Amino acid sequence: VSLTGVGTKVFDVWVPKGVKVFRRPAIMPYEVMSKGVKPFHFRARARSQKVHKKKRKMVDEMRDKEKRNILRAELAQAEEDRLNAPSEEGPLVNEAEVAEEFDVFEVDDE
Repeated sequence: VSLTGVGTKVFDVWVPKGVKVFRRPAIMPYEVMSKGVKPFHFRARARSQKVHKKKRKMVDEMRDKEKRNILRAELAQAEEDRLNAPSEEGPLVNEAEVAEEFDVFEVDDE
């Protein structure tokens, strides 16, 4: 339970055995005196209507199925191009050096 207000408060609290009750000082003790009390509303989340509309517009654009399919196709093509691109660094192992250091045997899978 969280309570806020101006002035001294007295409460009677009953809790089951084993449940601890903690009391701490207010995080913003003068907020109620300066700003007043607002009734709770589920949309009041420290976000202005301008930000809410902007975010809603972004979400609606992302939900556009045609745009989403185009984006997925572009990402798939980019991944395909990245995987099939020739390596600029060359092979990781020089086959001539391996042949000199180790005996290389060819194995038939038959």
